[in-house]
Amino acid sequence: MARKDRKRQRRDQKKKRKKFDGSSLSQLHRIASRGKVLAAYITDTHGDEGEGMCSVMVLRQGPEGRHVMGAFLIDFWCLGLKDAFGRIGVSEADLAEQRERMVEGGVQSRAITLEVARQLVAGAIRWTREKGFKLPPQTDRWLTVLGDGLPIADADLGRFGGPNGKLHYEGTVPDLIKRLPDGDMNKFMQRSDTEVTFVLPDEDDEFADGILAGEDEEAALEAELGALAEKQGEQMLSVALRWCRDQGVTPHPRLGEAAQVMLLATLTGMTQGDEEGTDEPVAFDLLNAAVEHDPGLRPALDQIRDVFADADSAEAFAAALETAQTDG
Repeated sequence: MARKDRKRQRRDQKKKRKKFDGSSLSQLHRIASRGKVLAAYITDTHGDEGEGMCSVMVLRQGPEGRHVMGAFLIDFWCLGLKDAFGRIGVSEADLAEQRERMVEGGVQSRAITLEVARQLVAGAIRWTREKGFKLPPQTDRWLTVLGDGLPIADADLGRFGGPNGKLHYEGTVPDLIKRLPDGDMNKFMQRSDTEVTFVLPDEDDEFADGILAGEDEEAALEAELGALAEKQGEQMLSVALRWCRDQGVTPHPRLGEAAQVMLLATLTGMTQGDEEGTDEPVAFDLLNAAVEHDPGLRPALDQIRDVFADADSAEAFAAALETAQTDG
């Protein structure tokens, strides 16, 4: 190939490449959240204490019984949507076990429809925005389990508001500060529509010891995956293009996109494997979901698999990528 042709090919491929960042992880969550709704529950987070909170959980079907769960903690008295998180690779037994643990802690739950879940979360988001709070950092990612077109603008706010007609915040000082756009707690407390009850950190959000436990760890992990993907993404595409050149194979037009999906599924598999350390099911499920959602991606993914044909696990795949980079 002439030098100018190679230069043009590199330029064309560069235009097609997408930056590997945290939003790529959101793409995996969107892919994994298209399955049938298996269950939806609402919990009275503080039982009979009447402290104005509940949680909503939705479970969607995934391949081989490894489902996708999204959970939303709603504060009716003040914050609206207080937390949003979820997990990929959850079984129905996992959810049943979680509900049993909540019952032991005095928290009851009952089944609801997906539409009720959508309305509750939509109302919580509308309330959060209208009252001047920040939404939880992973909100957009996990809203995918609720389906498209959430009716936020017209959501019912009838259940929202404190018992005295004011916003009643109950929580820690650091938690309040992080939810204010300007971080000015004093200005918030001076508002005529607010009441504040501060608690010690270990008293705040008892429910966090249940289904929301580990949110900070998961957020840190996903940030780490995003940084790693950004570092290795273009290298993977470079290795694949070199393989195509050496084999006399025309690179698929969506090769860069396939490399992105393959890499993120691999990294997720390595970090969300089961207790025995088996990483293949998670990565395999995500790739299957990606192809089901977008069948046109399969040929490009097949080409990536051909490049790393000898890698029979996620860890072997990562090692093969590192070796190919070194050899190149």
